[in-house]
Amino acid sequence: KVIDALGEAPRGKRVALLGLTFKPNTDDMRDAPSIAIAQALADAGVEVVAYDPEGMEAASSIMPHVTMAASAYAALEGADALLMPSRYEPCGLAQMIAMRYGCIPIVSAVGGLVDTVVDGSTGVVIGAPTAARLVTGLRRTERAFREPAAWTAMQKAAMAQDYSWNSSAMKYFQLYENLLH
Repeated sequence: KVIDALGEAPRGKRVALLGLTFKPNTDDMRDAPSIAIAQALADAGVEVVAYDPEGMEAASSIMPHVTMAASAYAALEGADALLMPSRYEPCGLAQMIAMRYGCIPIVSAVGGLVDTVVDGSTGVVIGAPTAARLVTGLRRTERAFREPAAWTAMQKAAMAQDYSWNSSAMKYFQLYENLLH
């Protein structure tokens, strides 16, 4: 389904995989969905770059076709999109890092993901993380990618987001000012 959603010509695209193991914070690769996903992408000619702080050593012997990056930042550099269909995410940083690099996040509508990604502007929000919605989100991303002006506009909007402490502090300051007056 992932390959079908990438369109007719996925060859040459770059996909970042953040998290490879079956269980987070372990090196447990048993039944890890990333194995089949990475293989299908590689078979379609997609460059797969991955990062998992705990699981890269175990994964590298199982996934020789995947480039293991030195950091999440390195995995996202040059990637076209980041797929994050999380069921729970209080406020991860991966989508914000991806946007800074012009890597369009495809996220589920939970927690900090839906708070930081604007659907159709800075990324694609798929709603609940189901297979059908994931495929629909990938197809929407592919359509935007095929329209260079739309894709560039989305990348620029994503890169323009400011999640710095200065920006947050200014918003709180303005809120307090409004409450006082």
